[in-house]
Order: sequence, then structure tokens, then C-alpha cells
Amino acid sequence: MTTKQLVCTSPINGEIYATRDTLSLPLARERVQSAKIAQKEWAKRSTDERIQIVMKAIEYIGDDKDRMVDELAHQMGRP
Repeated sequence: MTTKQLVCTSPINGEIYATRDTLSLPLARERVQSAKIAQKEWAKRSTDERIQIVMKAIEYIGDDKDRMVDELAHQMGRP
């Protein structure tokens, strides 16, 4: 069986920026089930706990923004 791939061609220069294998249907279903379980666990958390987690995620994004900005620019074709 051949694995399908998603190809991201950068609008900046028309070159392939990234290639990723797609998930098989069973693995995709497994991931959906995991997400449903994670959502139920998230819903059990207090608002204060959720805020702390989101603030930590914002901090992580801030620490990694240079890389993220570069990736987004190549994928979208603009900063």
C-alpha cells in the first residue's frame, strides 16, 4: 500500500516547503477517539487550571515565535 502525502508548496517561490504523510483511516479514527477523550478530561478541569495551561501555551508560542513566523510566512506567502 502506498502512503499518500500532503505537499505544501510555498507561494513565496513555488518550491515545495514541506511534505507530510497522511494518516491511515484506522489511525485517523484512533486520533479522533483520543481527542474526544482529551476533551472530556479538559472539561473536568477548573477554569483557573485551564487559564494556567493556556497561559503556559502562550508563553511557549512566544518563545518559539521566530520559527513559527517563518513557517507561516512560507506556507501563506506573506508575513
